[in-house]
Amino acid sequence: MKAFLYCWVNTQNNKLYIGSHVGCDNDGYVCSSKVMLKEYKNNSYIFKRSIIAHGTESDIRHLETVLLKKLDAAKSDEFYNLINHAFPQKTGWNHSLEARAKISAAGIGNKRSCGPSERKKIANSRKRHTEEHKARIHIWAAGNKSNTGKIWINNGSDSIMFNKNQQIPEGYSIGRGNKNIWSK
Repeated sequence: MKAFLYCWVNTQNNKLYIGSHVGCDNDGYVCSSKVMLKEYKNNSYIFKRSIIAHGTESDIRHLETVLLKKLDAAKSDEFYNLINHAFPQKTGWNHSLEARAKISAAGIGNKRSCGPSERKKIANSRKRHTEEHKARIHIWAAGNKSNTGKIWINNGSDSIMFNKNQQIPEGYSIGRGNKNIWSK
């Protein structure tokens, strides 16, 4: 993909920001610096951007790093840049092609082929309760059935819990009230 190296100039104080971007010149990208972006958003009319070079992503990132290091932009008050290298900076292990092939074949690494709900299902499917824990759950559930054998009845103004085995008093009907919650 095409990339370019650019330089923003604050026309009021001549402070510079050098950066690179993968994309088009006119895609609306400004920069990655939070400090520079804050000033740009407040006073965009005082900034002017110049395109320094176009090329491949790796060539442009390399050119940006060389330029920033040569100017030591991170230590200069004349620049918004806080570091002297391009992003993304290569970090971590530098595996050989052979090692990458072995890792890939072994299936090691982050697999993100399923969404969050799928991962949650997989994680929950691995949960297993011991027989002792199942017995404790059963005992707890048996002691917490306070509404077992009861129903709600109402007379149009009052709703009460009533034992299922008894005859419903005259003027009462089954349910919590005369409002139909589904009719809204």
